[in-house]
Amino acid sequence: MIHSTTCSLCLFLILLIGVQPILAQDDSLGREPLTLSSEIGGSIATASETPFWLRVNQFGSVPQKTPFLFAKLFGEALVGLDPQKCQWSFRTEMMMSLNEGRHLVLPEAVITFQYRGLEIYAGRRKEIIGLIDTLLSSGSYSWSGTALPLPKIHIGTRGFLPLGFTKGFVSVQGTFAHGWFGKQQFTFDYYLHQKTAFFRLGKPKHKLKFFAGITHFAQWGGYAPYVGSGIADTNGNLPKSFRDFLYVVFATDAPRGNNLSLYDSENRVGNHVGSIDIALQYNKNNSDWLLYYQRPVENQAGIAHNFPDGLYGLRWMNKKRKAISWLNIQHITAEYLTTLDQNLSYDSKADIYRGDDYFNNSQYLDGWTYKQHAIGSPFISLRTDTRLEWFNLKGSYAEGVYRQINNSSVRAFYLGLQGAIKNNNQFKIRLSANFLYIDYNVTTGIYGSPINQLSGYFEYIRKIQTLKGSTISVIVAKDQGNWLSNSSAITIRFKQRFK
Repeated sequence: MIHSTTCSLCLFLILLIGVQPILAQDDSLGREPLTLSSEIGGSIATASETPFWLRVNQFGSVPQKTPFLFAKLFGEALVGLDPQKCQWSFRTEMMMSLNEGRHLVLPEAVITFQYRGLEIYAGRRKEIIGLIDTLLSSGSYSWSGTALPLPKIHIGTRGFLPLGFTKGFVSVQGTFAHGWFGKQQFTFDYYLHQKTAFFRLGKPKHKLKFFAGITHFAQWGGYAPYVGSGIADTNGNLPKSFRDFLYVVFATDAPRGNNLSLYDSENRVGNHVGSIDIALQYNKNNSDWLLYYQRPVENQAGIAHNFPDGLYGLRWMNKKRKAISWLNIQHITAEYLTTLDQNLSYDSKADIYRGDDYFNNSQYLDGWTYKQHAIGSPFISLRTDTRLEWFNLKGSYAEGVYRQINNSSVRAFYLGLQGAIKNNNQFKIRLSANFLYIDYNVTTGIYGSPINQLSGYFEYIRKIQTLKGSTISVIVAKDQGNWLSNSSAITIRFKQRFK
C-alpha cells in the first residue's frame, strides 16, 4: 500500500495549477483523419504453451496455447488535426484467434477528447505506465502492457506540460482514473483507482533532463466470497462507499469501528500497488540515452525498507535513422529486475518471516492481475503460466489457499535490440535470463538455489515493395529452463495498412 497524502494532492495541484497552454509533444502531427489496418497470421510450437516473449506485453491478445491462427483489425478516426483546438479520436482494435476454440479480444475500444494540454478518455486503451523505455522494455513494474487493458474513465495531461513561471524548465505530467475489474475468478465487481504524478527538470532542447514521479494503483470495493470474516465482513463484502473511496485515494488509515474488517483497519482500505520512478535522459549528437529506476511500493514500510528491489534500466537510441551501411542498430535496452527483499521481517509470535509478496493480496485473491494476466512486470508470473509441478507452489485451492501469483521472488536480466538491414528489413531481439527463488531460510535469512529460465525472441520484418503499406514478419521464440514449459515456436504475420 502507498501511504502518502502528499502524492495525492500533488496530482490535483498539477491539474489545477497554471500551465502554459502548449503541448510538450504534438502527437497529432503526421496522423491521418482515418487510419485502417488489418493483420493475419498464425503460430505453431513444439509444445502446447506459447513461448514467453510471444505472449507477454501483448495486452492480453495472444493465446496461451498453440497452435493458433489469428486475424486483427484496427481503426482510428481523428476529428480535428489542430492541436491548439478541440480534438476527438475514436479507436478500436479487435483480434479473433482460433486454437482450442474461438476467442475475440478487444485490446482497444476508446473515445478520447484532447484540448491543448488536457486529455480525457473512456474505454480500453493500450498503455504502459511509468518512467521507462516504453518501446523495447521488458515491462514497466506496475503496468507493463501484458494484461488486457481495463475499461477506464481517465483525465490527465497530454504529455509533459511546462510551468510558465519556470520559463519551461520544470514540466509536469499527471493522470487520475477510475476503472472496472468486473468479475474475476475470486473477486467480483471491484474497481481500479489510478493516479500518477511526474515532473521533468530541463527543457526539451536541453541535452540533460531529470525525471521523477510516482504511480499509485489500488483495487477496492467488490465482493470476495472466498475470504474469511477477519478479511472482509461476514458476507464477503469489501468497503465501497464514497468515504472508503477517499481512504483509497489518499491511502490513509481508516478509523477502527467504521464498519471495516480487522484487515482494513490494520492496513489500508483496498490493495495498493505502485512505484517510485526516477530517470535521467542525455542527448548528444545522434545518441539518446535514458537511465531509469522503478522502486516497488505496496505499503508505507516498503518505501524505506525494500531496497534494492526494483527495475533498473539503460536505453540507447540512435536518432539517425538513415542507414550508413547494410546494418543499422537503432535501439538497445538493458534491464535488471530484483524483488528479493520484499520488506521481509520476522514475526516472533508466529516464528516466520513475513513480506510484501508482491502482486498477491489476502482480500483480492486474484492479486494484481486481470483476465488471467499479470498487470505488472511479466517476470512475476501467474500459477497458470508455469509448469504444472509449480502450480501449487503456494498451496492448493483444495486447501483453501488462493494465490494467483505463483512466485514474486525474482532476479531477471533482460536485453532488447532493434535495428534495420538496409532500408526494407527490420529486426527485433529480446533475450532474458530469470532466476526464481522459492526457498527462504528463516534462520539465516538467505534464499536457496534458484530455478533458472531462459527465453528468447527474434523477429524479422520486411516491407513488401509491390504492395504499399504492407509488411510480412517471421518470429522465432524459445523457452528453455525449469520454470516454464520448454517450447520453440514460429509465427508468421502479414500486416496491411490502408490510407
